[in-house]
Amino acid sequence: MDYLKAQGIPEQQIILRFHGERYPLAPNTNEANRARNRRVNVHLERVAPDERPVPVASSTSAAHTS
Repeated sequence: MDYLKAQGIPEQQIILRFHGERYPLAPNTNEANRARNRRVNVHLERVAPDERPVPVASSTSAAHTS
């Protein structure tokens, strides 16, 4: 989560869920399988873009910047 926040993703858009013991990839019978079960899954979802129009700089303000 810290990495995602450092990349500018707002915390309220990050959801953490822990499923390691409940959904193992392999039985936890040996160290190799336990290593396989220590993992992170990342699920990304596309959200609809903001419907607000993007402000356009006026021609007078653009002329004064040169």
